[in-house]
Amino acid sequence: GQAADSGDGADGYADQLWKWPIPVCLYAVSYALYDCDLFLYIGGESDEWVNTLLADVDINALPLINCVNIIEEEHDEEHEHHGDENEALSHADEHIWTSPENAVLMLNKICESLCDLSPENADVYIKNRDLYAAKINEASDKIYETVAKFDDPFMLVADRFPYAYFAKQYNIDFEAAFDGCAVSTDISLKTMARLTETIENKNVKAVFCTEMSNQNIAKALNEQLGVEIIELHSAHNVTLDDFKNGISYVDILYRNINALERGLNR
Repeated sequence: GQAADSGDGADGYADQLWKWPIPVCLYAVSYALYDCDLFLYIGGESDEWVNTLLADVDINALPLINCVNIIEEEHDEEHEHHGDENEALSHADEHIWTSPENAVLMLNKICESLCDLSPENADVYIKNRDLYAAKINEASDKIYETVAKFDDPFMLVADRFPYAYFAKQYNIDFEAAFDGCAVSTDISLKTMARLTETIENKNVKAVFCTEMSNQNIAKALNEQLGVEIIELHSAHNVTLDDFKNGISYVDILYRNINALERGLNR
């Protein structure tokens, strides 16, 4: 994810996350490619620009999306996204890292690639891989324990929904205002009516938002229905303070355990 100063009411996809103009960012990445032995990227539609850069260099590139089983993200014109099957446009959901299982799969593939490139250091790579995988799995076990406290765990996300892989791993039912890659999160009457109906029918006490969200819909629901607003971190963006404090993927998993305990609907 990107590190950024969140500011007031910052949105995770806002322009402030990229303080450099796009051509400068592309130049910086392109320049770095000539000095790396292994280039890691998520892959998928959002990273198609990477293929243009890779065409000009001869390096080992690892698209991490190929390491996991892909979920097709479905959405209609209102960007509705929930657990039921609907007729909708679909594309690969690229938020693969939100599942700790996927994170370990990616970790294994990265370790394998590093061992191939530098076999003399393989013991170090494998040791570090095993240590970090153990930390991820330990945190994941605690998430399983937390979710198991709820008979029919359900999460309502008044925001984009980058948690499909997370919800699938832990068998959490969900509904959200928008799909994971929605460009606009403007409030519409249709979206508000749908979420309001869900809150009333399921007696939802809290709604989740992504990190650094503007929380527009969540705040509207809070004002109208009194639901609590809880951040569920997608590990996509971090604040400048978190970045400076060295926050890790495992730290974010533990932070989310508290959020789930407060926000999952029983």
